[in-house]
Amino acid sequence: MKFLASLRARMAAILALAILPLFILSLQVNLEARQRALEQAEGQIRHMAQTVSAEEQQVVGYTRQILQIMANANDLERLDSPDCDGLARRLLGTQPLFNNFGAAQPSGRIVCSGRPMGEAPVDVSERTWFVEAMGNRRFTQGSKVVGKISGKTGVVFGLPVLTPKGELRGAVFANVSMAWFERLLSSLDLPPGWEAGIMDEEANLLVSNPGSSSGISRVSSQTHWQQLMQGGPPTQLLQIEGPDQIERLTLLAPLASTRDGIWFYISAPKTEVLDPAEQTFRLQLLIFLLVALGAGALGFWVTDRNILAWTRKLGHMARRVGQGELDTRIQESQGITELAELERSFNQMASNLAARQQKEREDAQHIAELNRLYSLLSAINQCIVSAESRRELLREVCLIALEKGEFSLAWIGFVDGDNQELTPVMQAGQTDFLHQGERPEGPSPAATAYHSGRLAVVDDIHNNPPSTWRDRALASGFRAAVGVPLSQRGQVVGVLVLYAPQPGVFDSAELHLLEEVGGDISYALDRLDTEAARQVAEARLARLNEELELRVDQRTAELLAANQDLEAFSYSVSHDLRAPLRALSGYSRLLQLEHLERLDEEGQRYVSRIAQASEHMNHLIDDLLRYSRLGRRGVKIVPVQLDSLLQNILSTRQTRIQESNARIDSSHLPEVESDATLLEQILANLIDNALTYHAPEQPPVLDIRAWITPEGWQLQISDQGIGIAPEYHDKVFAVFQRLHPDETYPGTGIGLAIVRKAVQHLGGSIQLQSAPGQGCTFTLSFPTPLPTP
Repeated sequence: MKFLASLRARMAAILALAILPLFILSLQVNLEARQRALEQAEGQIRHMAQTVSAEEQQVVGYTRQILQIMANANDLERLDSPDCDGLARRLLGTQPLFNNFGAAQPSGRIVCSGRPMGEAPVDVSERTWFVEAMGNRRFTQGSKVVGKISGKTGVVFGLPVLTPKGELRGAVFANVSMAWFERLLSSLDLPPGWEAGIMDEEANLLVSNPGSSSGISRVSSQTHWQQLMQGGPPTQLLQIEGPDQIERLTLLAPLASTRDGIWFYISAPKTEVLDPAEQTFRLQLLIFLLVALGAGALGFWVTDRNILAWTRKLGHMARRVGQGELDTRIQESQGITELAELERSFNQMASNLAARQQKEREDAQHIAELNRLYSLLSAINQCIVSAESRRELLREVCLIALEKGEFSLAWIGFVDGDNQELTPVMQAGQTDFLHQGERPEGPSPAATAYHSGRLAVVDDIHNNPPSTWRDRALASGFRAAVGVPLSQRGQVVGVLVLYAPQPGVFDSAELHLLEEVGGDISYALDRLDTEAARQVAEARLARLNEELELRVDQRTAELLAANQDLEAFSYSVSHDLRAPLRALSGYSRLLQLEHLERLDEEGQRYVSRIAQASEHMNHLIDDLLRYSRLGRRGVKIVPVQLDSLLQNILSTRQTRIQESNARIDSSHLPEVESDATLLEQILANLIDNALTYHAPEQPPVLDIRAWITPEGWQLQISDQGIGIAPEYHDKVFAVFQRLHPDETYPGTGIGLAIVRKAVQHLGGSIQLQSAPGQGCTFTLSFPTPLPTP
């Protein structure tokens, strides 16, 4: 062993022997650090995957809650109503993570949408979400589609809408936008060099963090990704060597909320994961080299005093950190710079781990708080939808605030109109605190909220100015309170007051939620009052209908009695009055036939006048009977040929026409749908008037026309008779209204009254155009089809 003969060699050997254990120890520490780094990286990756899964389940649960609210909302009583569109638009306006909300009928046709629909119908009957929602009658997981209305890529969830009997009315849907995936990834705090992304089953990248389209190709080829996905979710982390020859730790898993192959991956370069351990190892080698080049004894002393002692301290500190003591720190030495740098790195690592652990606690607390708030909002909204009375609504709101909101006391009060005090009408929790009303001008949040019409928040009751309310609240164990104003028809009428045992619990998100809760409760109060008013109005309307039916029955009975009286009168006229009239007419006719030569000229004139009066009376009775029977006979609608009807009427008056040299012109008259008997009376009376009322030296001239109109048909009869002054146009249609003495123009004064009554019985109208010496034009208008009499 000649090489050890030299002192330097021995010192070198001693130094080598001294350094070798340290080198071996450093190598072991490095291997352990590498293993810990890999395990830590795997833990980080799996934690991030759990974060993604938790966020995903939260969004799915929230989506399901929204769809359940939509399916149970009053606005969805009819899927194709404007109220349904309004509900969908309101939801879309408050939910930025959604492309659209809507509803579809059982046929698959979308009839309700938060976004405007085009004129063409939208059919989703072939969509997977719709088929499963209608077939399985349950909430369906999302399917990646391009919306037919929004035109945007998203994941659609569906929920069937059932009647109270369990029958399908259709389905509501929610289209979650791609911003949801971006939100999933943006919530991940990725170390430098790490990548995360979401891709479809064909390995097409949808979103990534950092935002780059090349990350997926750096990790592996598209074909390799597809092969991995076809093999199912791997149970272990994959170590994939990409095209850039860099090996990466990769987690690949499908999103549980989707059903047709949307996967997410998290990838960390192995070199980046092991870099801290490698740096530590290289630094240790450098130190060993420096120590080896130093003097033997001095090097050994420095090594023993600094490196080994520092290594033991570092290992101890590392074990403490590994045991969870993240507040452990190494006091930085003032000696070797390299060791100080390592100490600073270690301290930085411990600080980072502590900060990450704190962030995880805050994230978990924030998620729990969000769950609590959304649960509170959902429960209150369901209560608002299902509450059937004001008392039920207020009771459920207070109970929900305690159960879901975790408050110590919840009460609702309204201002008493007599003493202007806020009087509790419903409460839950520590109700002993509510032993008396609160003045609206008092210092409590209830009074402040009522007086200002805005949320009144007391973050820490202990910091409030001294008052009776403050002392009572602190004595009851309350530290924070908020008053939420409640209004009806735009006027503040009461408050919802919540008390919490911890100070500072009302952050901005919770206050915003409470504002929405106040608005929703106010809306529900208005709705319940409106419903109560509607029920009162319906009851009143029912009473009015009953009274109206009673009046109609009474009026019908009166009309029946009047018709019976009229029948009796007609019978009397037809039989009782005709008997003496026939005797009078018969005896006057006998006098004229057998005893006329015995009478002087004056007696003969008297007998002639008696005969004429009897005949006039007989005509008058006939006209009265025809007039009275018009209102009692039914209308029988049949096809009537006006030409034939007119010829029949003229044939019965042929003698009068020839004696008066009358001329009657009529163009081709159409066939109409009407009552032949009533039309015959109308035409006969108007023709008789024209044959009667004309100048003695001028023969009668009649022009009869008829034509079809869009509204029905019209009949016009014109003559060149003596005419009627305008001031008598209405008078001539009344019964017994005559403008001339019987000696000049004989008649009964009932003919035009019969005409007008017959026209009205047919649902028509009559107009008269006339002036003295210019004849008359009667225009009759009839509707088609005729109204039911």
